[in-house]
Order: sequence, then structure tokens, then C-alpha cells
Amino acid sequence: MTRLARTLAPLLLALTFGLAPSPSRAQVPEEAPLPAEEGSGSPIPGYAATGILGFLILFIVAKSARR
Repeated sequence: MTRLARTLAPLLLALTFGLAPSPSRAQVPEEAPLPAEEGSGSPIPGYAATGILGFLILFIVAKSARR
């Protein structure tokens, strides 16, 4: 095999398997479920907790890098 054939063979093989027809049938889409009631809670505590955890991670990494 030539160098070009050795290079292109895996690509052509992957393309062949990638474009092979799928053995599964198309399915009828189900009806969308009714939307659930949305929570009326405030997202601020979650944002604050995420910020505090992020700060703690950065603090621990920076503190250990100084040693």
C-alpha cells in the first residue's frame, strides 16, 4: 500500500461506518407533557452559595500554591 492509501484507509473506513443506515425505525414523537408549576423561590441563595464555594476553592488552591 502506498503512503496515501495508508493514510486514507482509516478515514474511509470511519466514513463508511458513520454513514451506514441505522437499523432502527423512526418513532412517532410523544406529546409534550404539561408544564409543571414553577417554583416561586428566589435564586439568590443558590448564587450566593455557588460564589462562596468558588471563592473557597480558589482560596484553598492559592494557599496551597504558596507553599
